[in-house]
Amino acid sequence: MQVARLLERYLSWWRYEEELRFIALSPDALRLIFASLGSEKAAEIGKNIGKIFAQEMVLHIYGQINKGTVLQFLRVAMVRFPNYEYRVDGNKHSISVVHEINEQFSIYLSNITAEMLQSVGLRLDAVNKPISVHFSFKI
Repeated sequence: MQVARLLERYLSWWRYEEELRFIALSPDALRLIFASLGSEKAAEIGKNIGKIFAQEMVLHIYGQINKGTVLQFLRVAMVRFPNYEYRVDGNKHSISVVHEINEQFSIYLSNITAEMLQSVGLRLDAVNKPISVHFSFKI
C-alpha cells in the first residue's frame, strides 16, 4: 500500500475506529456472517445502519448533517476498503468499492449509502456485484 494512501486512511478513518467503538472483522468472518443473510435481511440491516450513520456518526464527526458532511463521511468511510475509487465529474459522483466479501455485503453496503444520501435529499443508483458495488449520484 502506498504511504500516502496509508496516511490518508489513518487521518480520515482509523482515528475514529476506537472512539466510535468499531470492531474489526476479517473478510472471512464477514463472508460467513453475510452468507447467512438473505438479500432482504442484508438490505434491512443496511438501511438501519445507514440511518444510524447519518444521524449519529456524521453528526459526531462533523457537528452537523448536510450534503457536504455526508459526502465527506462517505469518502472517509470508503478509505477502509483496500480497493476503492471516488470520482467526481461535474455534478455526478461515482464510488466503486471492491470488497471481495459477497453479494449480500454489496446489498448491505449500498443500502447504508442510500440511506445516508437520502437523509440529505440525494438519490443513489447502485449496481451490486458479488465482490463489488458501484454507486453513482448527482448533487
